[in-house]
Order: sequence, then structure tokens, then C-alpha cells
Amino acid sequence: MIHAKRVARGATLMVALSACAACDRCGRGESSTEAATAPTGSNAPPTTPPAPPRSIDAVELEGCTLGHRGILLDLGDSSTRARYGAHAMSRPTPETLEREGATWTRFREKAASLQFVALERDFGEKPENPEATDSFVEARVRGGAAKSISVYLNGKPVGNWRLVKGETKILTARASSELTTTGANELLLRFNGVPKAAAGEAYAEIDWIHIGRGEPDANYAAPTRNDVTANPTLDGVARRALSLRAPGFVRCTGWIPQGGTAQAFAGIAGKGDAELRMSVLADRTGKISETTFSAHGGSWTKAEASLGDLGRPVTGTVGAFEVEVIRATPGARVLLGDPGIVAPKAPEAPPAPHGRGVVLVVFGELQPKTLSLYGGVLPTPELAGLAARGLVFDAHRSTSTLSHAALAAMLSGRTGRANAVNDFDARLPQGVTTIADVARQAGVVSAMFTANPLTSALFGFDRGWGTFVAHGPDEDVLATRVFDDAAEWIEAHKGDRFLVVIHARGGHPPWDITGEELKGLEPSGYTGSIDPKHAAELLSKARHVPPAIHFGDTDRARTWALYSHAVAAHDAALGRLLTTLRRTGRDADTTLFVTGDLSVDEIGHSPSHVPFGEGEPPEEPLLWVPLVVVPPAGFAGGQRVKAPTADVDLATSMANALALSPSSYFRGVDLYRTMAGSVPESGRPLLATAGNRYALRLGNFVLRGSDRREDLCDVLIEPACIADVSSTHPLATEALERMLFAILHEPGESAVPREPVTLDTKSAGALKAWGR
Repeated sequence: MIHAKRVARGATLMVALSACAACDRCGRGESSTEAATAPTGSNAPPTTPPAPPRSIDAVELEGCTLGHRGILLDLGDSSTRARYGAHAMSRPTPETLEREGATWTRFREKAASLQFVALERDFGEKPENPEATDSFVEARVRGGAAKSISVYLNGKPVGNWRLVKGETKILTARASSELTTTGANELLLRFNGVPKAAAGEAYAEIDWIHIGRGEPDANYAAPTRNDVTANPTLDGVARRALSLRAPGFVRCTGWIPQGGTAQAFAGIAGKGDAELRMSVLADRTGKISETTFSAHGGSWTKAEASLGDLGRPVTGTVGAFEVEVIRATPGARVLLGDPGIVAPKAPEAPPAPHGRGVVLVVFGELQPKTLSLYGGVLPTPELAGLAARGLVFDAHRSTSTLSHAALAAMLSGRTGRANAVNDFDARLPQGVTTIADVARQAGVVSAMFTANPLTSALFGFDRGWGTFVAHGPDEDVLATRVFDDAAEWIEAHKGDRFLVVIHARGGHPPWDITGEELKGLEPSGYTGSIDPKHAAELLSKARHVPPAIHFGDTDRARTWALYSHAVAAHDAALGRLLTTLRRTGRDADTTLFVTGDLSVDEIGHSPSHVPFGEGEPPEEPLLWVPLVVVPPAGFAGGQRVKAPTADVDLATSMANALALSPSSYFRGVDLYRTMAGSVPESGRPLLATAGNRYALRLGNFVLRGSDRREDLCDVLIEPACIADVSSTHPLATEALERMLFAILHEPGESAVPREPVTLDTKSAGALKAWGR
């Protein structure tokens, strides 16, 4: 994510440690002589050591909290904008502007809520006098249309800031008790006295907010980004650095990798010394590591702590890296060089094996846990045979619960939301670049065969292919016909470089079954309303109009029996396709990708849940889908990959498998890099959406929400992901909220305009048969 302030300092990477202008962001009475130029220690040109890969880089201040005698919320900094309440999918980013050498946030709504995490030591040692622990909130404010701002901490009033239009002042509100808590906190601002004639005017502008305890310091200097970022040279070594006063701290939430190293270099700009503490923290378990060290003028002191084995059944966790300046020589500015967590060195990724053909098979609504390949009871011998000579990805995830959004992600390397395919009535826009476009430009012949009406020409999926064939669920053809069509096409193009995509119906109704086969299906003697041909329509009515159709235990049993029959038929059809590849001699130079668009959640959050629906909230049971990759001949197969992967990885992987240069539009990573461990095994945030609902997963944590709610679950504690653990995991909640904001508001992420679908009579009939 590119932020305004980072762009502003991008030309020089980091501003030099310099004097702070008296009227700028220095707060009250900061002396410009405090920010002394750092000594070089020699006449030799400074050297800049190469930066190792970091899972947390404190100098960037993304996901970080700065503190000096309390906690600072730098509202002008773009990273702070992730703190504004729940992250609704449609919520606009706060408005910022440059004024008086600082970046401010302009408020036009009557209330604003900001979230922050506080630890007890953020406010210094607790004094014996209880009055010295009273909370206060001060801010640098420029008055607008509002007459005052009422300030609340955790729902309790702190006081009021009186405003004068056009006047910039530092205002303070002080409570008569301690209102901050250890963990998650909420600061609420209410803008009062806005006249009706001021419609459209800004209520107020705020530069920074300081939350502290006791008596406010008249000479407080706010440690904003502009104030603390530096690029000093000590003893001939230049480092990216933060410049802090005592007592002060920087704390950054993010991914804590197993085998990582917490690291910081400390020094003093000028003379003096300081005492520091470096900690790695996690929710509930507390400190993972803690190291105390000293800093001295003119040279760097290195502090390092190996994190080793975190003692968890995953390869890391979500937590925080923190450095505190406990004590320093009065007036000294303590320099923290390259503070953060260094990730363990990843092995070099082997070159992606490539050949002259790629086949992508996408099964509709295929639940991994039902398959023998993933420990289930449903035999899929053809898929299992592929797994024995290929790669099985155990943590593959869809980015949507809409099948056409998931396929769009596979073809384009971007999520359905980024492609503006995030609801039932959206089609794949013209502005989206797909693997079909890349193949056509490289002279690779291509074909797509679909049995899903949501990925038909009506929805824009015919664009870019040399051959495009669609069979709707209302046609009098078997659901598996797409495999036979693809086999005939491969036979006709056996001498060409080719790309073939099959979007099969898979486990999605309606289901094909003969009358004789139906007689032997469980449960015996079934007399319910679920029949194979109209099952999708009936299940849709049962979901949306429960009194109209009762969906009971026997209906559920018959539904899953029909699903199992359909999956077996599709597995056999996959076998016929593989036979064609062998007969034409193309199995040796073709890469096979076999996956699902979404899974099936049989019970949801209640026993009355009706399965086989699309567009449901993006819950983990629906997002986990199978993935098997079989590279060309000569690759050592039979491997299982535990690292998290997503449907967006397929476009890049298919391009590399054909020895093509992936489009810059693609955002996924190569699956072979993931297999080799070159991609962090669990430290990769993966976002899934459906409409206004989202689910962001990082390691074992999932942040879920919509326009109205937000919660955090831990799949290690509860795989079904029902309980909200946000209150006991404030660090993880803050980290995922920040990552979510960064993804949702990444420049260009939602630049593609949405294109609505216009239905005709024939298409409406196909969608009705599909359960729409």
C-alpha cells in the first residue's frame, strides 16, 4: 500500500534527523536543538548494510503505535486510518490534507471512533497518588463548523474541547478517573453545535491525539512520523532509524515467524546514553522474548533475540514487536536503527517446471473433507492417482463464495472484489486481464468449457479464448459433457501449445442420475421433495423461504448421497480426459491443475442450514477447497504442501507452467515457490469476500465482518470459527484490522468498474435451474 507520507519522502527514502520547525508538528515548545545531527565517527563515506527480509519493519511504521508519556494517534498518518471503527467494505477512507507543514484529518461526520491497544507500561510506572492516574486526552485541533468536540474513552466521558473556527490549538480534556484499559480501547469523538447553514463544511481538522495519565506536560512533543523518522550515520554506518525520547516506545503488530529474530541497533544522536528494552509479545501467552540493552553516543549497539521454536502447532503467530526507551540522558534523542523482526531465510525456489500444455479443471462445490485424498470416505481414484504423482495443497483457499468470482480470481490473479465480480449480478469486466489474454498474445491456442451458467458468455467469461463452449443446467446434456468436449479439442490440437480450462458442475445441483441408480440411493424408501433435476431450485427455496419447503434429516441424507454420486461421475470423467492426454502423448509435457471453486458447508451455524448455496458469508468451511497440481514428467511427486495458497495463485502458476511472462495485473504467487518454502508458510494474509462481507485469514486467525459487525476467531481453538476472541486477542485483532485496511484501500485494487449482467429469457431459465 502506498501512503501519502511515504510518497512525500520517497525521493530521499528517509528524511535526515533535523530540527523540528517551531510551528510544525512539534507540539508545545520543542527546542530545535534537541534534534542534533548524528556524528559520523570518521571521514570515510557511510556504509549502508543490506536489509534482510523482515516480517515486521518498525521503521515503516505500518501497523505501529508510537508513544511518549502515553499513546499517540497520528491522524495525519495514513497507517492510522485503519483505526477508524469497523472496516465496512464500502467505507470511504478519511479525508486528509496538508496544512501548516503537517498532514491533518478532516471530519465531516457527527461522530468518529478510533480503536487502539494499550499496555499498562505505555503510561509509565503507576504512581502512589491515585489522582495521578486520571486519564486525559489532548489533541492538536483546527476549528471548523462544530462548536465543540465531546471526548469519550471506552464509553465514558473525558471532557469537551471548545473550538474556534479557523483557530489551531492544542486542547485538553481530563477525566476524574482512569479510563484506559489493558488491551483494546475505543476513543469516541462527537462533534457538537454544527449549524444547519454549515452543510458541507468540515466540522474540524485534527493533526494528532495524545492519550495519557496524570498531569499533561506543557512541553509535550508529539512523536509523529515526521518527527521520528531519520536516516542517521553513526561510526560510519548509515541506518534507517526511528528517533525517540524517553520514556517512549514503538510497538508494531504483525506476523511473528517461528525461527525469526528480533533485532534493533541503538545509538544516541550526540552525547549521552540510554537504557532500552526489546520485547516480542503475543496475546494471552504474554512475552515471547525480552531483551534489555544500552545505547551510547556516536556508535551503534546491536540487540538481538532468536525466537526459535514458538511452541505452537503452526509456523508462527500474530503478535507485536516493541522497543521501549526506558531511560535516557536528559535531552537525548535515542536512535533505533533497523528495528523489527527478521524472517528466517527462505530456501531458493527451484525453477518452475514447464511444458507445452496446461489444463485447469475446476470442480463446482467440492468439499475436501469428503474426499479420500483429504481423509474422507468418498473414493476419487482418478484424483488420488494424480495426487500420487503431483502436489497436494492442504491449505488452499477460495477468495469468494461466488463461483464466478472464484474462477475470475483463478484466471486473473486478483480477487473477485478487485475484479468487480463480488455479487451475483456482476460480469467479468473488459478491463480485467486474464491468463487467456496472456496465452493469446504468446501464440498459445486456448479453450474454455463450462457447465456453470455464472461463467458463461453472458457473464463475460468467453473473452480471450480461441474456443469457448458452455452447457447450461437446463440443457439436455450430462454435466460431465465438458470433459468430453475438452478431450475432443485436445485431440484436435495435440501438436499445439495449449491452455484448457474446464469449469465443471462438480457437486453442485442439479445432479445427473438414472432411475435405476436413484432406487439404490440412500436413504432407502425416500419420499421427500429433493429430486435430482430440480434440486437446485428446491434447495434455494428452502434457504430463502423456509416455510415453503421443509428441509429435514432425510432430505439432507438424500442431498449428500446425490452429491457423492455426482462427484464420482466427475472423477470418472476426469479419468477419460487423462486417457486422452496419454493417448495423444501430451501427458508428459502438460501441467494439470485440479481444484474447486468453493466448498460446501453442510450445517453452517445451525442444524437447519440448507447447503449448496452460493454467495453465503465467507466462512472457513466454505472457503477451503482442494488443489492438486501435476507438473510435466520428471517431477518428483507425492508431496503435500502445508503453506496457505489461494485461487489467485493459479494465473501466475499457469503462465509459468507455459514458460510465459505473467501479466503485471496478476497478484498471486507461483505455487512452486510456495512448495519450496520461498513463500511464508503461514505469514500471508488471505482475503475472501462476498458482497459486503469479508474474511481475512492470517495463520490461525480469521477476521470476519460486514458493514455492521466484526469479530475474530481462532481456528486452532475452534475450527468451525464461531466464537469471537477479539476481546482476549487485541494484538491479533489490531494486526488483522490494519492488514484488512491496507488490502481494501490499496491503490488500484478496486479500479475496475463493475459491469452488470443483463438477463435474457434463456439465461434466466439456466440460472433458475442453477438455484438462482
